[in-house]
Amino acid sequence: MFSHKKCELLTFFSLFCTLYCSQTHAQTDVHSSGYSNMPIAINPASAGQSGAIKAVAAYRQQWLGFDGSPQTTVLGIDGEVKFLKSFHGVGANLVHDQIGVFTNMAIALNYSYHIELDKGLLGLGARLGVVNTAFSASELRPSPEGLENDYHQPSDMALQGSDESATAFDAGLGAFYQTARGYLGLSLLHLNAPTMETKSGTTVRLKPLLTAMAGRQLSGSDDLIWEPRMFAKTDFASWQIEASMTANFKKRVSAGIGYRLQDAIFFQLGATFNNGLCVLYDYDLSTSKLAGESKGAHEIVVGYTFDLDIEKRTKRYKSVRIL
Repeated sequence: MFSHKKCELLTFFSLFCTLYCSQTHAQTDVHSSGYSNMPIAINPASAGQSGAIKAVAAYRQQWLGFDGSPQTTVLGIDGEVKFLKSFHGVGANLVHDQIGVFTNMAIALNYSYHIELDKGLLGLGARLGVVNTAFSASELRPSPEGLENDYHQPSDMALQGSDESATAFDAGLGAFYQTARGYLGLSLLHLNAPTMETKSGTTVRLKPLLTAMAGRQLSGSDDLIWEPRMFAKTDFASWQIEASMTANFKKRVSAGIGYRLQDAIFFQLGATFNNGLCVLYDYDLSTSKLAGESKGAHEIVVGYTFDLDIEKRTKRYKSVRIL
């Protein structure tokens, strides 16, 4: 006999199948509690702003306790170069998201033009890349473990289809301002509203996504720094907003707590080592309707920063962020 939790998940996947078989399938971007520590994933203008080469990798598993729950991998690298007497940021990032029989992937190149101001560094950036969505009909089963319900019946058109995928061009813009004490970033992703069409005629459209992020170092001792942060995003149909507070001890160890509106409370622990390696762990405790069924979400972010023997800006505005 199936538990109530598994029945809910079957209903959830059936909804995905219904959406997939419709003419238009709206799709939202994945979320990460560590985005403030890897802005290259959502804002091309942040590329190269640390003045060093920075590589970052993140893995997130959401809705623990459900089979086929979302699993997201994010990879990114960026750095600063000097060309024609001015400084520029360049970078690349990859996002791979798996949820049940659906796989979404995005690969992008990022560019940022750096403008040095009196109190900080302004980056104006653009992103060019591709997005891909894939549906594995061969992995669907009509009635898992003999469960009898109205979903996943042999006559379901989704079960009779074949594995499909589609790819489209993607573009985005961003602005990122950073000082020695804080940062502010805005980006507009999926600017061209990329539309992917499979061989069967199913279309998948990504809505433009507006994001905003900010952080500010509060007055404190040299050993202990407090930093409130905010992050928000919208596809102009719905919003997601979060706020957090992080304590950074001697710029080596950090601890934070945050709240994502109508979704989760999250806790973060991070460490920075002398060799440029940084590690951040995040746990999300769900406050949504899934709170009684899901065991939350785990996320780990690993970053590595190193310098190359190239000409640097006269001023460097390195944030107090752990990564």
